Amino acid sequence: MIKAAVSLLLFASAALLAYQKDKIAVFFSGVLKNYTLAVDSIVRKSIAEIKSSEIRKMQAVLFVIFSAAAAAAGNVFIFILLVPAVYFLPKYYVSYKFKKYCIEYRKNLPVFLESMISGLKSGLSVSGAMAAFSARDKSAAGREIKAVLSGAQLGMSLPESLGMLAVKIPVRENIIMVTALQTAMETGGNISGILSGILDTIRKRDEADREIKALTSQGVMSGITVGLLPVLLIGAIAFIDPSFTEPLFKTGTGKMLLCAAAVMEAAGAFFISRIIKIE
Repeated sequence: MIKAAVSLLLFASAALLAYQKDKIAVFFSGVLKNYTLAVDSIVRKSIAEIKSSEIRKMQAVLFVIFSAAAAAAGNVFIFILLVPAVYFLPKYYVSYKFKKYCIEYRKNLPVFLESMISGLKSGLSVSGAMAAFSARDKSAAGREIKAVLSGAQLGMSLPESLGMLAVKIPVRENIIMVTALQTAMETGGNISGILSGILDTIRKRDEADREIKALTSQGVMSGITVGLLPVLLIGAIAFIDPSFTEPLFKTGTGKMLLCAAAVMEAAGAFFISRIIKIE
């Protein structure tokens, strides 16, 4: 009875697909087109240098990995996970590239401040010192300062263009620098002295970050050791006496214990990472 019902359902589904194939094709074509347009829009809005072809290649790699995993496991549900993975991939990838770009900009910010201070002390204006830096620096900081000058040339004031930079690169040190520059240009303060103070603060923070990393490195190693120890222990026992670990992989209770161990490992890694993370 059940087999007959399943067969009838499959036949009805196949008949419906055959009858509505044109509408279904149009529907999926529209979905694919909208998805492609959304990906292209995300790429265009990103400040980092990203090409749509990069995302296409990553999606193709994901398709191959999930297909191979589904074929090896003999489980089609693994392949079904491909849909959300491919859908959210562009957003996560663009977010990752954006964070990487901000880190690069933050890394080159002290160089920019040093160039600005030396340029201002030699008699250049603020825009002149920025132009001199952007002309010779091809890093993220150089590209963004060049964009600031381009905005000023297109009709915006320099403080307004700098304000766009603070919104574009929401790094704390960048926001402080932009706010100080805007205030100094509006009030006529000692810009080189203000930038020197910001540069000293950034260097002290970098030094403090290095000290914190050195102090927390022991915690990181402890977390890695604790996390890998059970895996290595099971591997060693399985190599020495495979029959001893067979119940873990071939019985329902053993699989449940493995799942519980994996959850506890993940929870332990999470809590250790939170403990050693210092803001």
